[in-house]
This record gives sequence, structure tokens and C-alpha cells, in this order.
Amino acid sequence: ATTSRSDAACVTLHELFEETLVVPLLTEISSVEKLLFDSGYEKEALDMAILITDKFESIGIKSVLRLAERASATAQMITQIDGSKITGEGRNNALKDILDDFSGDEAVASS
Repeated sequence: ATTSRSDAACVTLHELFEETLVVPLLTEISSVEKLLFDSGYEKEALDMAILITDKFESIGIKSVLRLAERASATAQMITQIDGSKITGEGRNNALKDILDDFSGDEAVASS
């Protein structure tokens, strides 16, 4: 099993799996960019990495991939509605909206 949370590795996952690997959180633009590039977001990787690292001080690999996939799905849905073609700019705009919504959700949750 893999996790970014050392407490989960020590307690929960260690009991369930023979091996547990703790992967450090990503904190650098270059690390997030490489992950996104290697995951198929070649052209948008740097722009997406900048958006994500501007929003989060540190972030787990699965969270980065979830955000990127959600941005792709949102951009794809928009193209189906308006008949346009999916672009890197569309993915980046969708990611900006998702990250803005995240800030709003945090504000509501903390009040």
C-alpha cells in the first residue's frame, strides 16, 4: 500500500498489508509538473502545476491526479454542451474554477 500519511502507514495500513510505502507530499512546482506530465497532461502540466501549488503548500499524489481528472472531466462536459473542442486552456480554466470552489467550500466549512 502507499500513502502520504505516516500515521496511517504506522497503524491502519501496516496491519492490512505486508508492505507500506510512505510517499512524501509534493511541495515543488517541478514535482507536480512531472507527475502531471507523466500522467498524460503534457502540454498543460506546467500551468496546472502552478495553479495547484499556488493553492496548496503541500499535496498528495492522489489529490493532484484527482484534481487533474476532475478538470478534464469538467472541460469535456463543457465541450459537449457548447460543441467546442477540448483544449489545454479549457482544462486550466476548469481547474481554476475547481480550486476557487475549494476555497469557497473551506470558508463555509470553517464558519
